[in-house]
Amino acid sequence: MKLSSRLLPFAGVALLAACAHPDYLRPGMTAAQLDARFGTPSAVRHDPDGDVRIYSSAPLGQRASAAHLDANGTVFRVEPLLNTEHFAKIVVGQWNKDDVLTHFGRPAEDSRIPGYEVWSFRYREAEQWDSMFHVMFDAAGIVRQTQNGPDPMYEKRDNGHE
Repeated sequence: MKLSSRLLPFAGVALLAACAHPDYLRPGMTAAQLDARFGTPSAVRHDPDGDVRIYSSAPLGQRASAAHLDANGTVFRVEPLLNTEHFAKIVVGQWNKDDVLTHFGRPAEDSRIPGYEVWSFRYREAEQWDSMFHVMFDAAGIVRQTQNGPDPMYEKRDNGHE
């Protein structure tokens, strides 16, 4: 099968995205290896143990991982972030946009509803259901609500056609 020349750029992007998927982060990698393989992280935060780099497959992917680096710039721990356990760490009324960004990376979607800005993260709830986790911010950028539900991208649409 011959690939259309118009599709080649998309195939290249898909291949690069697969190589840079956050599931490929490994303890022992150096900061230089992270930069070479994954590029710029979605977000960085500074914890007492060292820097934490967030790598995300957003906007279409359902994964984000944190690479915890020690003082020498070596990854000592990798943890998946887009899951119920980590979403439960969000403190309504205290966390702000920067807290959410530096703990989960960029959202898949950024939208507005009356009174709120909503950041939505795609994830696999219990590694079984295609879901979205929504974080609602007030005008000051403070988290006021969170909510999860099905990801409409994966919802079967009944449009009357087979």
